[in-house]
Amino acid sequence: MAYARVSTDILINQRLILQQNGIIDIAPEQFQRLRQAFLAELTLAVITEDAKRLVAQGHTFILSQPVDKRRLDIEQLRNKFKQALWSAVATSATEQEVNDSSPVTSFN
Repeated sequence: MAYARVSTDILINQRLILQQNGIIDIAPEQFQRLRQAFLAELTLAVITEDAKRLVAQGHTFILSQPVDKRRLDIEQLRNKFKQALWSAVATSATEQEVNDSSPVTSFN
């Protein structure tokens, strides 16, 4: 591994910088073990549940308007944003229901 060939001084300096910035540092080998354990436990049901939770959360709407231009109605823009967002979610949910109800065919 390349990590094993790095000099001790460089590693110590990197770890000190990370500590000073409040960043948690772990060895690459430990990261690989944690990553493999996480991916081994990950299932389609878990991903689906997380996706549903994220979609159900309120979305942040930030609008910055130029000072010298005509101002737009913020409520009207917010409503258009929500309408576009939720119509896209409803469309993808309908497509998912159609895909879930259709028979699975495999091609070799």
